[in-house]
Amino acid sequence: MELAAKVWYLSCVMQYPQYGSAMFQVIYKGYWPYGNRLILGVNVEGIMITRPEDKAILCAYRYCDLESVMVDPSDNFVTFTLLKTLPDVHKCYVFETSQKNEISQLIASYSPQHSSWMKQAHDALKRVRSSFENKLKP
Repeated sequence: MELAAKVWYLSCVMQYPQYGSAMFQVIYKGYWPYGNRLILGVNVEGIMITRPEDKAILCAYRYCDLESVMVDPSDNFVTFTLLKTLPDVHKCYVFETSQKNEISQLIASYSPQHSSWMKQAHDALKRVRSSFENKLKP
């Protein structure tokens, strides 16, 4: 009986569009009528932006709709740039969040093509390290 209840529960919950998404509280750094405090959902298919009050999905994008994902190395910003071919009014979303690394690493695991920010951060670290090592040489 208990197993049947679990199966029934999962079959119901799996129908929700947020099922399987990791949810992150973010602040949208732009202007639109939905407010700035939002929830960013990240899942295997893409990202979704949700209004926290009623959990309404304001917009959702598949990874193939994203041109780039950028992580600011010094501030708590994550930037999503959409493909120019999409009919959406907003082509760029900038979110402030203390969980930028968790969000970006999760996206990189689901969509390796959007992990260029990792390479850029690694290259920048190598340049700084190399510059520092050159200063130490006689």
